[in-house]
Amino acid sequence: MGNDIIMLITLSNGENLLRVALKCGPETLSLDDANFWGEPENKEKIFDLLPAHVQSFGKIVECERLFEITII
Repeated sequence: MGNDIIMLITLSNGENLLRVALKCGPETLSLDDANFWGEPENKEKIFDLLPAHVQSFGKIVECERLFEITII
């Protein structure tokens, strides 16, 4: 895993929720940005890292740090 930051992001369009995982390096998103995701500038940074089709779904309502993802 290294120094990668992995987050489970919940977006809402007002009616439905969508959860997506995001993995990025520390050069893309700092640990402080991830830990304090609720700050408007950090939420915007995280939102900008999402693919366009995910951004079009709605706004970020929650972010959770994940420490490991296992591929089976």
